[in-house]
Amino acid sequence: MTYDATSLADLVRRCLETAPLTPLSEIAQAAQVDRHTLTRALIAVRGVTFRQVRTEVLRQRVASMKSADPPRSVKAIAFELGYHAANSLSRQSPGVNSRRRTSSSVRARQRQGRT
Repeated sequence: MTYDATSLADLVRRCLETAPLTPLSEIAQAAQVDRHTLTRALIAVRGVTFRQVRTEVLRQRVASMKSADPPRSVKAIAFELGYHAANSLSRQSPGVNSRRRTSSSVRARQRQGRT
């Protein structure tokens, strides 16, 4: 069976914009195609993976929520998006917090004066 890859890629994007935590398998089931078909369509049309699309959508939503009046905390944004904890959102979408995290090995080297 032949599918329009552009339409499938657009469908994935629209679904994630509506509900960013929707799993690929649910989107595939709604579209009545295999999840691998959606993955191939995203890569062929957009050159990105499902995870990259989800991360981009989440970053855009978080940015718009942070700039809203009144601005919301990361914790409030995480709960609004459906996460149970703010650090779950931070793990899923690196860069949503304002501060930058470094690994423990990098911090240890910094303490020792090595970079």
